[in-house]
Amino acid sequence: MCAGVAMGWTSPALPVLQREGNASAAWAASPTPPLSLSEEQGSWASALVPLGAVAGALPSGLLADAIGRKRALLTLAAPYALGWVFIVSAGQQVWMLYFGRFLTGLGTGATTVLTPLYCEEIAEVAIRGALGAYLDFMICVGILWIYVLGAYVPYFWYTLSGCVIPVVFLLTFCWMPESPVFLANKSRHEQARKALEWLRGGNDYDAQLEMDSMLASMKESPSISIRQSLSMFFSTNPIRSTTSRAVAIVLGLMLFQQLSGINAVIFYTVQIFNEAGSNLSGEASTIIVGVVQVIAVLCSSITVDHLGRRFLLLLSTVIMAFCLLCLSLYAVFSKGSDVDNLSIVLWIPLVALILYVVVFALGFGPLPWLLMAELLPVHAKGWGSAIAASFNWAVALLLTKQFPLMLRHAGQDVTYGILCFFCVLGAIFIAKCLPETKGKTKIEIEESIGGDKP
Repeated sequence: MCAGVAMGWTSPALPVLQREGNASAAWAASPTPPLSLSEEQGSWASALVPLGAVAGALPSGLLADAIGRKRALLTLAAPYALGWVFIVSAGQQVWMLYFGRFLTGLGTGATTVLTPLYCEEIAEVAIRGALGAYLDFMICVGILWIYVLGAYVPYFWYTLSGCVIPVVFLLTFCWMPESPVFLANKSRHEQARKALEWLRGGNDYDAQLEMDSMLASMKESPSISIRQSLSMFFSTNPIRSTTSRAVAIVLGLMLFQQLSGINAVIFYTVQIFNEAGSNLSGEASTIIVGVVQVIAVLCSSITVDHLGRRFLLLLSTVIMAFCLLCLSLYAVFSKGSDVDNLSIVLWIPLVALILYVVVFALGFGPLPWLLMAELLPVHAKGWGSAIAASFNWAVALLLTKQFPLMLRHAGQDVTYGILCFFCVLGAIFIAKCLPETKGKTKIEIEESIGGDKP
């Protein structure tokens, strides 16, 4: 949820901050004078979250391997809370706004590495997909939170609300157990057994069978050093390495997830609707988008363990491509047309964007993060997840920074057409390269990937 608030904040905030000389109403309840951003400064305010996420994701996997998943997650409350303090206190100091956004980006990047790791390692096989989808579900809840507050609450107060969520997380998550997989991998078997008993409902649960299965899986994929693991990835014949294949598939999923354009759309939702000339206000449209996104991810968590990962991803990418094509064609036909001629089709941008967000939330939103945790071998989870998440956010940074420039110089028709093309490529990649992981153990997943094991 902290990550979602950081990602969605620019959508209601940028129209306020870029309204030169006319921001007094939005700042009425603020003890600080109004801040006015240029278009270039506004693009950096958006881009600094993915930039911080790149920096935050890289060390987080190694930190999780060193001190544990739980402790690493608890440390994230600090950059989130401190970042919002800087943003709220920025006043007319743009650097404070930038630094605050960068700090929340650090937390966001680490969240996308650590949360899938922790969820995958505490979940039973039967509900692994459902639990893995909750990362994206809570991100969507955070986005909706800031959309609603941004529409009805003054800037200062909805920005200040970002400080509350990391504090609540710190006070509640500290009672959760450490990952049993991490504990078992550190030969702390008794603590791992107790963690399993807690997670499965208490002392009445016999954790021994699950412990035996976990230890057998670790024996098949033995614990090796990070240097050995990395050397396998850069081996002389990487095509035959299971680790290399798994990392390549995960990187491909991360690439096409971002090239679908979702983060750029989330960051600039209000502006997109305002420029599209929709009958609804930009603020009302974004709330509708946020609500359906939350519902769609919830549906994904229910269906992913029944329909499978591949099917949902393929369905998602194909329909997203269709929605982006509709947006591109609408932009083409709206050029040179007056409002009266377009009045009967003004619903197209709203419906297309809502459907785009819905199918993204069903598939391409949650599933790459779930598959990152499922596909990577145990010995490569730390550094592999860090590389994958950093790569994801690096592409997001590039796209977020260039998206407003593309809209201005190339137009909506060309911009959405390019994103549509990338969605088609993503569907081909999934169909050709991604194995199904539904209901499979770690050993079975590695066998479906193929290649040589360590």
